[in-house]
Amino acid sequence: MVSREPARHIRSTTRACFAGALLVALAGCVDVPDWSFEDAQVQDADRRPPPDMDDLPLDVTVMDADPADAAPDSETVCVRTDELCNGRDDDCDGAADEDFDLDGDPDNCGGCGLACRPGNAEGACALGTCTVARCAEGFADIDGDPVNGCEYGCPGPVGDEVCNGVDDDCDARTDEQIDARLGEGETAGVCLGTPIPCLPGGTVGEPDFAAIATWQPEEDRCDGLDNDCDGAVDEAQPNVGEACAVGLGICARAGTRVCADDGVGDRCDVEPGEPVPDVLCDGLDADCDGLVDEGIAGCVQCDGRIQPPCNGCPDSATVPAGWVCVRAGRFDRGSPPDERGRLDREGPQHTVRITRPFLIQSTEVTRRDWRAVFEDDPSFFDFEPRRPVERVNWFEAVAYANALSAAEGREQCYVLEGCNAAAPGAGSICVSVEFAGVECEGYRLPTDAEWAYAARAGSQTRFWFGDADAGLAMTDFYSGNGDGVTHEVGQLSPNPWGLYDVHGNVWEWVHDGAMPYEDVLEIDPTGDDEAEERIRRGGSLVALPDECRSAAYESEAPNTRSSRGGFRLVRTLP
Repeated sequence: MVSREPARHIRSTTRACFAGALLVALAGCVDVPDWSFEDAQVQDADRRPPPDMDDLPLDVTVMDADPADAAPDSETVCVRTDELCNGRDDDCDGAADEDFDLDGDPDNCGGCGLACRPGNAEGACALGTCTVARCAEGFADIDGDPVNGCEYGCPGPVGDEVCNGVDDDCDARTDEQIDARLGEGETAGVCLGTPIPCLPGGTVGEPDFAAIATWQPEEDRCDGLDNDCDGAVDEAQPNVGEACAVGLGICARAGTRVCADDGVGDRCDVEPGEPVPDVLCDGLDADCDGLVDEGIAGCVQCDGRIQPPCNGCPDSATVPAGWVCVRAGRFDRGSPPDERGRLDREGPQHTVRITRPFLIQSTEVTRRDWRAVFEDDPSFFDFEPRRPVERVNWFEAVAYANALSAAEGREQCYVLEGCNAAAPGAGSICVSVEFAGVECEGYRLPTDAEWAYAARAGSQTRFWFGDADAGLAMTDFYSGNGDGVTHEVGQLSPNPWGLYDVHGNVWEWVHDGAMPYEDVLEIDPTGDDEAEERIRRGGSLVALPDECRSAAYESEAPNTRSSRGGFRLVRTLP
């Protein structure tokens, strides 16, 4: 037996009796200190020591519970046994219950001997609190209280809820339904979520759709709702969503049809422009009554039509079918700084004066028109002859104008020199082109100013019909409705001066070479004839709305051939 020096400074001794016949026989009741000692005695060096002798108080004798051991000589003794969850230090290492997880052990949850045994369930311990891990088969924890465990006994096998008077899904509710119109495959409209009643005997009743404020057996309201739950919205008003126009003449504004405010019928979502008195002989329907220059001395009476020849041109002017007479006048070319979609090259906005009336084709030159003059049709879209001719370069467009003038015995407005052998339509290119000027009375391309003046038709908005993009679907074929192909000319609404497709279908060559704008008054400008690029106007079948605006333009080399590019002609009147 090996021991250290006798205990010193013993402060207190506790009598402890150990359960078990063997320990009672060997040790009986011994004195156990309260661990306030300064030293300890080791009774047997051959036996396993405590994990850390420094954790024990001084003057304490440690002895294993072994039948061969004699009773200790010292009154201060710790008899080492396996650690139990009992609030005591059973293995004499200075710590009590250190081997037990009181936060997560379901047998000792929050304290020794506190076992989690909820009824009809497997228990678990979470942070020292008993919980339900899982319910036994046929039971459910409806109230969420772990004290009473899984208190609800399911009436039968658990499955989907059906209308049979039984709680099939074990949720303490019977025959509850969620979706409306059970048995029809799907729900829609204001009926979505309407409860389906279950009748005695397990039969399904009819939902109470009449309790829904906006439900209708047959929908006739226009409110953006599927009131009759058939999967369609506002089917009684098929025009909702379509393009529309309000007002006449320069007061016209384009928009989209929407439901009327009272839910009955539909309306156009824009207000007409503000009319002004029709007192000037200017070819405009200023008072928005559908008449141009009515009752004004010296003006042509138009009989309620906004069509040529009633556009302010001389009485003597002969206007062929498919052409529009445009009066002389002035307008602001370019766009204001705050216009949506504006590019810097569209400024500064400046005044241009057009000094001569002129005829302009109401539509773009068609494939039929081209074939009447030239044999080679360059068009990529080989469809109806009333579609615009395209893949025509600038040189070929002026060659067509000259050929048409020659066919009618008129002055030719261009002198073309150094042209290659390719016929117009096959990629003809010329070394130089001399222009006779806007005084020429033969056919020619419009100047950039003439094109913009005629396309605007007296408007100052983004498009001739207003500022809203939605109106394009009513007037032009562009990226929103063009489907990537050209369309027959003249199908949609013309502007107030009778021009079609000025915001789409194909880009249109004009005479001018590209050059910057200046903030000065210009009179009959023709651009820079020495410029390397020529201007195209009017958007195209794939153009975005901003590219289709009245002020928008692009410039291309004059030999450019594109399936998105065509032209229309003008002719100066004497």
